[in-house]
Amino acid sequence: MSKPISIKDLEDVKNDIVKRDIVYVAFQTFALTDVNELTVTAVPSELENQKKYFDTYRKSLKIDREKARFVLKKYIGTENFQSLYKMEGTIWIPSDNFSVLKFEKLKDVFEDLQK
Repeated sequence: MSKPISIKDLEDVKNDIVKRDIVYVAFQTFALTDVNELTVTAVPSELENQKKYFDTYRKSLKIDREKARFVLKKYIGTENFQSLYKMEGTIWIPSDNFSVLKFEKLKDVFEDLQK
């Protein structure tokens, strides 16, 4: 998977985009499936030329459901992956809990998932 980044982005921003993509895909997968383990690899593409990839920022992470539950409990206070979504009208959308993992605590969450 990949998300576009701008060459002009700061290094921290580029790295955070990659980490955020991995966190999102991992927790979304655990919330919506019964998969027990997965490996997520993120390689961002160039915003101006989305056929060009930045292998320099490639990150890959193997994550199991138990480790993800531990992270949920630590940062959200629950082991329930469904807490990452809420019903809005007739569709499920990411909840504020998901934002905690992807934005507010991103660096800590990613570090814990790497252990």
